[in-house]
Amino acid sequence: MKKIYFLFALIPFCFIISCPRKGEQQKPIITSFDYYLINDTDFEITSIYVRQNNDPHWSDNILSHNLAPHDQQAITVFNEQLIGNYLHFKYLDVNNHLYTKWNAFITPFCKIQLYPSDRHPVFSIQNFLADPIDEVSLFHEIEERWINVLFTEHPLGEQDIISITLPETNFNNLYTIKITTIGNHTYSMKTPITDNSLLTFTPFHKHPKVTLINKTGFPLGEINIKQNNVATWTTINPPHKMFVFVDQILTFNIPEISSTDCYDFLFYEKSYSYAFQKNNLSIVADTCLVADLFDLNNNEYTNVLANRNLTEKSLPRLLLINFTNHTDFTIRKIELLGMQYKILLSETEILSGDTVKLPIMSNIYTMNEMSIYYLDSLNYPYTKQNIIFSEGREMVLEKEDRHPILTILNQTGLPLTQYQIQVQEGDKISHHFSKNVANESEISIIIQQISKSNLYDFIFYDSENQPHTREKIRIIRNITLIINR
Repeated sequence: MKKIYFLFALIPFCFIISCPRKGEQQKPIITSFDYYLINDTDFEITSIYVRQNNDPHWSDNILSHNLAPHDQQAITVFNEQLIGNYLHFKYLDVNNHLYTKWNAFITPFCKIQLYPSDRHPVFSIQNFLADPIDEVSLFHEIEERWINVLFTEHPLGEQDIISITLPETNFNNLYTIKITTIGNHTYSMKTPITDNSLLTFTPFHKHPKVTLINKTGFPLGEINIKQNNVATWTTINPPHKMFVFVDQILTFNIPEISSTDCYDFLFYEKSYSYAFQKNNLSIVADTCLVADLFDLNNNEYTNVLANRNLTEKSLPRLLLINFTNHTDFTIRKIELLGMQYKILLSETEILSGDTVKLPIMSNIYTMNEMSIYYLDSLNYPYTKQNIIFSEGREMVLEKEDRHPILTILNQTGLPLTQYQIQVQEGDKISHHFSKNVANESEISIIIQQISKSNLYDFIFYDSENQPHTREKIRIIRNITLIINR
């Protein structure tokens, strides 16, 4: 009996705690809601796609049937979390025109009006070039951003026309339209885009082509270019992640046309150890550009040092050295020789008695003690060894630097066919005689590789491939060497 009484006493208590307090309203549970899309355009809408503000993916078509002009259609949503959020709508009419309505605020039973102003402009490009067009790019000049890159399904031939839907709904904004042809030529124009406008590309819109010749003495790994009146650099990397080696050529198009036709160029050595810069170059047509040591940019190189935590001991200095020709011939080529590299300084002819000023990049680690190698108009080689460059030094090219001539007299009894020569601090280098050296005859050769010690080792081979060795021969000037059995 007590148990029954306890249960009856518990029932009103359970009722009290389960009921809402006086004055408190219980929130309704929403499992779905409707909103309405109203077609305020003059065309029938065939499909509508929707996405949330933070979702890049568009839904499938949400229409149950085509939406006639000035008609409306209810859309049922089964996600109450969309209430109070913004949705984007993309839709197509019967003429396949594209529209986008951005940031529509969603509440139950709200009405979303689709206006003609949501339509994307459609413009056309006509090719008046002999080279077919295969790529079209659009740049928004006001917001300074590329908004899309469009590839044509088939190259656009001469006189052909292609229609392009602008990827955004803004009319009359200023754009740069850039095209690339199959021949890798670039053309561009800056113009407002209006609906149904026709843009024609002619040779007048071509970007100049630059042919870069590397005469810096170092492989270049990165080429940068910018318009003279802007701050942003555009990087042009050599193809296939390769380098522009010394005396090699790289051809590229000016990426963006400057309103002043003036450009700045910045070149980096492949390991970013050195920078070379050319400023304020006027380029209105295809041109050839030579990068050389005169373009060394110490300021830019100092920045590179800071970025790479290097010290100023590595900082190169551009020294202008006077080279005077005291030989009896015209000097046609001068090279700078180090332990592991060779740098071309000049291919300009220097007449006997003349002086020219040439740039030398001095570096405490890499270019402290060097050799000068040069050729005269008869192709005779000269070498000036153990050079330490300093500011204001005068470099005299003199006939005493001419490589010695070695005359070989064969007394082996057999013809000589080839020989090896080795400088004391270098590798053996094999040579073939231009013709066999008969017994009791002689031949003269020019010593091409100069030894610092002036000591050379020779091995001569006869027609039976027997070696004849002469070691530690000191050669300073022209000499005759007798080869016995």
